[in-house]
Amino acid sequence: MAEVSDVAYDLNMATRIELDTKVSPQGRVVIPIEIRRALDVADGGRVRFVLDQGEVSVVSSHTLAIGLWANNHGGDAGDSVVDVRAARRADQVVETRNRHRVAVDLTSAAKLDRRTDDEVAADLLAAVGLVG
Repeated sequence: MAEVSDVAYDLNMATRIELDTKVSPQGRVVIPIEIRRALDVADGGRVRFVLDQGEVSVVSSHTLAIGLWANNHGGDAGDSVVDVRAARRADQVVETRNRHRVAVDLTSAAKLDRRTDDEVAADLLAAVGLVG
């Protein structure tokens, strides 16, 4: 069987296989060898039963890994690390521009405002209606 990194979709899973098996009095079911091979499930391996609107699927960790790999490589799937880093760089550019703009505004305002602290305080009090 191919390694997960070598193939995005296992050809054994592309073929429809239907096999009958019997449920024991204890509720146990033997998974036929053809299915175990297709799912790459060995003795002692774990499987997950998924019931979806009356249809049951058996999923192994191998098939989950293949599905996860396939969903995150190629096609529309992007690299989230690259996306996050690009967004962070864009945020840093905006933040740097904002800090520069504020610094320039403060410097310009300080040069234009020749009032004393008392005059600024009086103007602020007048603006909020505390002094007439």
